[in-house]
Amino acid sequence: MRLRPEPIEVTIDDPFKHDLLNRKPIADSLTELIRSSPDGLVLALHAPWGQGKTTFLNMWRQSLVNNGARTIYFNAWETDFSEDALVALIGELTDGLSATKGSIDNSALSDSVDSVKRIGAKMIRRVIPSMVKLGTAGIIEASDF
Repeated sequence: MRLRPEPIEVTIDDPFKHDLLNRKPIADSLTELIRSSPDGLVLALHAPWGQGKTTFLNMWRQSLVNNGARTIYFNAWETDFSEDALVALIGELTDGLSATKGSIDNSALSDSVDSVKRIGAKMIRRVIPSMVKLGTAGIIEASDF
């Protein structure tokens, strides 16, 4: 018995070819939103399980790549084995920035990678005390160390 449908094929030359939900206009609108943002932005995609978020992101990402954009894809479910999702995210960002070496100036790349690592380290230091307290049901405070 099959519980999950076959994944929708995302072709390189036409990422939305097999999209029966007509999501290309949404992707085009989001692409324009990103292009018109001078400082960058963060987007969140929220929908119940099985509604096609991953498929949409795969289609949209391929469309962006086809139009010359550099993308970094991070799927938290694929890194669920990691004890700390933030470490996995920082690793993916570092790998993604390193993969763009030939397409941007190396000093900008180095600055970006250093920035990701520095911000990630600060975030981890701030989260650890809460995780210790939560993990020990408040019995141990991180300041006790």
